Amino acid sequence: MFVLGGPVKGGRVYGQWPGLGANQLYEGRDLAVTTDFRQVAGRSCVTSLGNDNLARVSRDLRKPPAGIS
Repeated sequence: MFVLGGPVKGGRVYGQWPGLGANQLYEGRDLAVTTDFRQVAGRSCVTSLGNDNLARVSRDLRKPPAGIS
């Protein structure tokens, strides 16, 4: 997942690197997912758009845990 824009604190990789070993791939062929995109989208709505009523935007968006910016 890539996130772009002025408020993004870039210059590093966030999340976990699961690895590319045969036993680390999802279904033996795909890079494993380690970040729930709904948390990223929820954080973007709250910080960039100033909307903390995520249920109104989408029932699938989730607020990230406190302290994550």
